[in-house]
Amino acid sequence: MFGIVKNMRRIEKIKSKLKLLVTNIILLLVVVLIMFFLIDFVINLTQPKFKEIHDYDDDYLHNLIPNSNKLKIMSPVDGGDIINIKINEDGFRGNSFNLKNNITRIMVYGDSFIEGEFSQLNFTFVKRLEYFLNKNNNSHEVLNAGVVGYGPDQASLRIKNEYNKFKPDIIILSLFVGNDYGDLIRNKLYRIKDGDLLENDVKLNKFNSFKRSAVIKFPSLNLYYRGFLKIKSLFVKSEAYSVMDSLDVNLDDCESYYLNNDVDSVFEDTMDVDVVLNRNTTCSSDKLNLMFRIVNELDNIAEVNDFEFIVMIIPSKEMVDDSLFDKSDLPDNFNKTYLTDITETMFNDAGVKNINLYPYLRENNLNNSFYFKLDSHWNNDGQNYSAYIISEELKKKLYKK
Repeated sequence: MFGIVKNMRRIEKIKSKLKLLVTNIILLLVVVLIMFFLIDFVINLTQPKFKEIHDYDDDYLHNLIPNSNKLKIMSPVDGGDIINIKINEDGFRGNSFNLKNNITRIMVYGDSFIEGEFSQLNFTFVKRLEYFLNKNNNSHEVLNAGVVGYGPDQASLRIKNEYNKFKPDIIILSLFVGNDYGDLIRNKLYRIKDGDLLENDVKLNKFNSFKRSAVIKFPSLNLYYRGFLKIKSLFVKSEAYSVMDSLDVNLDDCESYYLNNDVDSVFEDTMDVDVVLNRNTTCSSDKLNLMFRIVNELDNIAEVNDFEFIVMIIPSKEMVDDSLFDKSDLPDNFNKTYLTDITETMFNDAGVKNINLYPYLRENNLNNSFYFKLDSHWNNDGQNYSAYIISEELKKKLYKK
């Protein structure tokens, strides 16, 4: 009898200790959650650089979040500028639109080169183009329809959905030939079936969508993730990424394109090395065919709806400046301008108006004049000069001045 009582007391002590342990764990979790939300609240107020302005989108895979904003801090090597990026209520970078009548409206679609998160608003390509076109009279407004990570397929879908709303007189589609061909395969938004260009029913990776939503709601997660990466870098050295590594990624993307409609990531771009090195493969041919069909469809839409459509071809900084081009792991016959050349030729043959910026940037380049040192985009001089060239070409092609 005495033994039973003793065992019961022991059990009660264990239960009491477990209850205390559970209570302490719950209290600890509550304290951690309170600290998390406090940190997140402070970051929201004081650290807009951790905010997100992009979210996944069922129609375009991803898009800018209306009425959002963040700070971007450039590397000291690239000037260290602190850039306030504001998205207006229509989901475009910049201030609210004041759409005017009796004015020439231009919309510029494209990727990060056009959205221009690496520059203050007034130094972006779009604002500089508006400046040059309005030098003699205030007769143009230029709208920034660029989104980081966009391919011409995403821009195409937006153009088809937006031209009736904004009624542009001119639409410029910017193509960065360094990776825009690959976007068509990675995004899987279009397929060609029985000779017809068809919009595809894609499936976004749900886990990636969840992560993006969590970061949008709790910007402090970006802070924790960056801290993790810094700690990781102390123990794990990152390997140099070569051009041939891009080729491996190209092959993986092509395999996925033919297997399913699942889209894993929409923010990771890879250089289109395969189109240059493996020109005769089915995937390279499909990339070129998709690009042609998408752009040609937009050109036809422009003709039917009475607005001008022009393609702007942007080269990479390695194409423009020989000192930045590393040929160490490439074949001797690698043609670094093949992508700009074939793109321009393809559209010229089809009668699609286009402006290839490569010869202009190349001719006037001096020690990487037009691109940042670390970042792969135009610097302020690059955006200013490119905008000047486009403004002059628009006058020649459209205004006959």
